[in-house]
Amino acid sequence: IGFKDLGAGGISCAVSEMAQAAGMGVAVDLDRVNCAFADMPAEVIACSETQERYLLAVPSSLVDQAVEIYNEHYELPNLYAGAGAYVIGEVTSDKRFKITRHGRLICDADVDVITTGIVYDREAKEKKRSLPAKGLEHAEGPEGAREVLLHLLSSFNVSDKSTIYQHYDSEVQGRAVIRPGEGDAAVGVLIPDCEIGLATSCGGNSRLATANPYIGGVWSVCEAVRNVVCVGARPLAVTDCLNFGDPEDPAVFHEFSEAVRGIGDACRALEIEAGSGGGVPVVSGNVSFYNQSETGDAIAPTPIVSCAGRLDDVTAARGMGLKQTGSTLFLLGTVHDKLGGSEYERYYGSADPFAVPQPDFKNEVACARAVLEGITRGVVLSAHDVSQGGLAVTAAEMIPASDPFRRGGELDLSGALDDSRSAVAQLFSEYGGYLLEVAADRVGEFEAMVKKHGAPGFEVGKTTGDGVLAIKTGEGRFEVSFDQLKSAFEGQVGRLLG
Repeated sequence: IGFKDLGAGGISCAVSEMAQAAGMGVAVDLDRVNCAFADMPAEVIACSETQERYLLAVPSSLVDQAVEIYNEHYELPNLYAGAGAYVIGEVTSDKRFKITRHGRLICDADVDVITTGIVYDREAKEKKRSLPAKGLEHAEGPEGAREVLLHLLSSFNVSDKSTIYQHYDSEVQGRAVIRPGEGDAAVGVLIPDCEIGLATSCGGNSRLATANPYIGGVWSVCEAVRNVVCVGARPLAVTDCLNFGDPEDPAVFHEFSEAVRGIGDACRALEIEAGSGGGVPVVSGNVSFYNQSETGDAIAPTPIVSCAGRLDDVTAARGMGLKQTGSTLFLLGTVHDKLGGSEYERYYGSADPFAVPQPDFKNEVACARAVLEGITRGVVLSAHDVSQGGLAVTAAEMIPASDPFRRGGELDLSGALDDSRSAVAQLFSEYGGYLLEVAADRVGEFEAMVKKHGAPGFEVGKTTGDGVLAIKTGEGRFEVSFDQLKSAFEGQVGRLLG
């Protein structure tokens, strides 16, 4: 009837938190706790944060059955010395937190006193920010855009990470529908013989958060949600992992509080399912403070958000690889030229590195709804969100993902981009949005969906069968072959790790 993992604070925190949540008390006998060593001090047993332990609240009539399941059916004591299920205490009605050791009462306190946190009124003060770029240069016009595309595609943050994740077996029990690298989110079937699937994704950008902590928090949510939407899943909830420096430093605490504010605003605003009465709930998370770099300075503010989504029919799930020749390519989202915090700005700099894309929650919701309906009705064949690297990188990633069919794409962006602004900036600005492959015979149907949801969208091209990415802007046209794209996307991670 209750379940909790033993994390920070160990048994004492987990037990007291469960009791406080129920308005009950608890009595724990430390002599009954399985320990790795004999004669461990009581405070160590009570507060040890050993991992892979769980606390269960079980009805007294089922205790023997629960112990039998873990110790006999799963044979935990035979798997590792000291492992197993143990009864360590009982729930009481007095709202007291009691611990005994060797028959002696060593703790007797009000549960609320134990679980109520200390409230700090910390100073938060924005600091002067610095975003040094690598200082690289590139040619002007289409040839310069081609040069930038290949460089960003091979960068550490954008390029293929399969060297790392391929060491984990994503085919465990044969439940993978979309594996890592095949789509913006992974999709699996958790219940055998059930068509319902679970999608999971992550979002975050520490450089963007350095430029503007609030926007960094917002975009970590937006990107995680878009990733789930791209595979056809309805976002259910998010969890966060917040990584910052010393919170006693007013500048760091400002970064933290602003990032949290951004996450909260985004979660409240992204009501993807119309009529649900709310946005995306934050169901869990953790905060890691006092993270310093080798120089002794605080790390860049790094809010990471993971999103879970549900597919009612996993056969409708979509990856990012282009599927057919002659399909229509659609861009959903608003085009701009703000490069602050982007991969382009990291390497080439910009006139204003702090000019970051501002959130438009109304458009985020409208685009997500249009994409979900398009995938559910089989109109959208593949989808990829516009994030790190920008639109040109997004298009480039969809081509190697089509292997072994080697689909290509011919994009004419002369109507979608603003000729009064730099084409390169618009190609590589990370404004958020979706690049979609739509079945050629259902374009009108999809346009009706986009109009119904009020999403900003452009028809920007066609898929081809030659594996070439060709992009036309008001400044001219350039193209990159399949092999060049694939070679660049293999990147440096594999070489770095040997």
